[in-house]
Amino acid sequence: MNLPKPGVVRDLLVVRHSMAAHLSLRLPDESPDVEAFWAKRQVGSGPLPNLAASLQLLETTEAGSVYQFAFPSRVLSQEKVNNIVPGRYYVPAQAATLRAGRFLLLLHANGARRGDFEAWHARRLMQRGCHVAHIALPYQMERRPEQQGADEQPRRPSDLSHLLTELGQAVCDAADVLRWAREEGAGQVMVAGWSLGGLAAALVATQIPLDAALLVEPSANLAWSIAHRRWFSRYTRRALRQAGLSQAALEYWLAPVLPTNLRPQAPLAGLRILAARYDLVVGYKQVLALWRAWGQPTLDTQPTGHVNLLFSPALTHHLDQMTLECERDNLGQT
Repeated sequence: MNLPKPGVVRDLLVVRHSMAAHLSLRLPDESPDVEAFWAKRQVGSGPLPNLAASLQLLETTEAGSVYQFAFPSRVLSQEKVNNIVPGRYYVPAQAATLRAGRFLLLLHANGARRGDFEAWHARRLMQRGCHVAHIALPYQMERRPEQQGADEQPRRPSDLSHLLTELGQAVCDAADVLRWAREEGAGQVMVAGWSLGGLAAALVATQIPLDAALLVEPSANLAWSIAHRRWFSRYTRRALRQAGLSQAALEYWLAPVLPTNLRPQAPLAGLRILAARYDLVVGYKQVLALWRAWGQPTLDTQPTGHVNLLFSPALTHHLDQMTLECERDNLGQT
């Protein structure tokens, strides 16, 4: 898909070299083409990881067994630690085999230090007979470069090429786990993510067939977040404005990772969006724009802010409902 160039982008191309001398910003070398960007990554057809071979048992309870795993990412970065995808896999005792079962992948928010939040939901859903996994997204948790402290937020350079690569890697990593589950015979394959994980889940849902997806306060428009919120430092945002990089210009360069430019491969009935009306992080209006672009799937708006929504009973409710409906659909097909 070739997007029209905003006038500000044409002006920016003229001053690219002089601007680079004063601003630590790097734009992609080529104009963005949404289809070409994702076709190059072969999200739905690349080699599958041998996830089963890396499983290591951590514990076994009456509810089931918990394993850890790790596999090489198909998308390589300069930081070796970021090229290994670690995760946890929760296997219910009542449905130890994945064949014809339900599989759900959970994707965490930006800046998560550990997977405790995802683990809590995974254990709860495991007790309900659902196979659940969660992974560390690029440059997060165990994938942080050594020079970055464990308690620090991931440092994103003002480099849009790097940002595109990071999100492309996140989508490939998540999709590979979901494709592995499908290959193992899972009857229903689902994804759920919050904030940054919600964006990754949305992009995954546009690249491979899924039975259901839950997007919780997804970062639906990174251009808006960069221009108006704290995705970059305030100094970089100020420099962006001074250089004329408006939200419209950022939307042009980041077009491949704006889910409004793509369409989901999951059925409309299987899509759910959980939004916070007073969300100042990803923007409530930006989430509504995604909801409209995707044909108005199930939308639940809670009267909370961004962080509080993660601890709302609504999140637990929608995870339960999504997995339960998939179980019913699966039983109806057998």
